[in-house]
Amino acid sequence: MTEKFNINDFKKRLNTYDNIDKDNKIALYRHTANHSMLPYFTKNCSDKFEQSLYIAHLKETIKMSSELIRLLRLFENERLSPVCIKGAALSLLLYGSVTKRQYSDIDIYISYDELKRANRILHDLEYKNYMKIPNQYRDIWYAKNKDISMKNINMGITVELHWRLFDKDFPIKISHNTITNNIITLELSGYELKTFNPELYLLYLSIHGTKHFWNRMGWIQDIDTLIRDTKCDINKSLSLTSDKSAKAMIILALYISKNIFNTPVSDELINYINRKKLIRFEKFIYKNWQSKQNQFIKCCEMVMFLETFQQKISYIFYIIFKPTPNEYNWIHLPLSLRYLYYILRPVRLIFKYLKNSSSFFFK
Repeated sequence: MTEKFNINDFKKRLNTYDNIDKDNKIALYRHTANHSMLPYFTKNCSDKFEQSLYIAHLKETIKMSSELIRLLRLFENERLSPVCIKGAALSLLLYGSVTKRQYSDIDIYISYDELKRANRILHDLEYKNYMKIPNQYRDIWYAKNKDISMKNINMGITVELHWRLFDKDFPIKISHNTITNNIITLELSGYELKTFNPELYLLYLSIHGTKHFWNRMGWIQDIDTLIRDTKCDINKSLSLTSDKSAKAMIILALYISKNIFNTPVSDELINYINRKKLIRFEKFIYKNWQSKQNQFIKCCEMVMFLETFQQKISYIFYIIFKPTPNEYNWIHLPLSLRYLYYILRPVRLIFKYLKNSSSFFFK
C-alpha cells in the first residue's frame, strides 16, 4: 500500500530545516520546487542560499506581472477581450499577491476568433512560436487544440495563449459562454485585469489537476486556499457543468485537499460519488508522486475514473489516436492525407514501445 503524503511531517521538516544535513536540504528543496511550493519553502528557511532563491522568485514574478499588464493593455487596444488565467491572477486571487505562488509563464485566454490577431501582436513583440508543426497544418492544429506557447528569448518570458481550456478531443469541456459568464476583475498595480471567479476556478482547476493526475501538491494547496479564503460556493461550481465526470473531478479535488490540508468540506458532499473510486484515484496520485507511472497505467486509471462509457472511449481515442507534433514531424504528408496522422499516431507508439519498452506510451 502506498504511503499517503503527510503535510504535518512536511511542515516539521521545514521547521527543522536549519538542523538537517545538506543532502536532505537539497532533497527537500527539490521536492517543494517540483510540487510548485517554492514560496512556502523559502519563506520558512533562514539559509542565505534559500533566501536568495526566494528573492529570485520575487524578481521573476514581478517581471512577469509587469509584462502581463503590458500585454493585456496591448490586446485591449486592439479590441481583444483577454482574460488572465492561473499564474499571477490566481496568485492574486488566492494569496493576495503575485509573488506568493509558484508559476513559470503568463497564461492568457482569448476567444478562438481573436487567436490570429493575438498571435500577431505577440509576434510583433518578438515572441516566437516554437511549436514544431509544418505551416500547412497549423490551422488544423488550432482547430483541434487549446493553446500555443510563445517565448521572448530576450526577456526570458513564455506566454501561453489559450482559446480553449481543454483540447477539442478531450472528453470534458468548459464552454466559452460558461467562461464569459464567470469573469471577475482584480486590481494589479492600478490595472483591472479579468480572471475567473472562484467557482469557475474550482471547476477548471479540478479538471486540469485530475487530467494531469495532480502532479504537483501546490495545485492541491490552491484548492484548499480557494475553499478557505475566497468564499467559493461549491454548489454553484458544481452547477456550472452538467458533466458527471467534471462534477466527480471537483469532488476528487476536495477529497484530496481535505485529506492533505484538512480543508473544511462536508462528508455529505464527498459522498456525491463512489468513495471507492475516490480512494483508488487518491492512492494512485500518491504512488505517482513517489515514482512516476507510465502513461499506459495512467490511461487505465483515467478510464476507470470517468463516469460514462462514451467518455471512456473518447479518452482512449484522445490518448492513442490524436496526432501530436511528433507525428507531424515524423512523416510529412500532404494536406489531403492529413487524416492518416490518426493512424500514424499508434504506429509511432508501437515503434517507440519496441525500441524502449520501459517507457511505453506517450510523449
